[in-house]
Amino acid sequence: MIHTTCKTLRAAVSLAAILFLTGMLLQLPALLVFLFQPGALTAYLSYLGLISMLASPVLILFVGLVSLLPGVNAQLGACQH
Repeated sequence: MIHTTCKTLRAAVSLAAILFLTGMLLQLPALLVFLFQPGALTAYLSYLGLISMLASPVLILFVGLVSLLPGVNAQLGACQH
């Protein structure tokens, strides 16, 4: 059984936000530099940013689906908001 607590779900949501912001920051050099000086490093950073930005909503969807499980939902009902 999956052991989830309020702290683990908060950490997962925080990680998703950090992934999304990191992805945006990694995309920034591609937007600014690639137009003037294309290079492998810029493309590599852009791909890493894309992967990071795509992983963020996948993580949020996974957390949402896990929280809908009956046993997990009962544990999360005791969380203080």
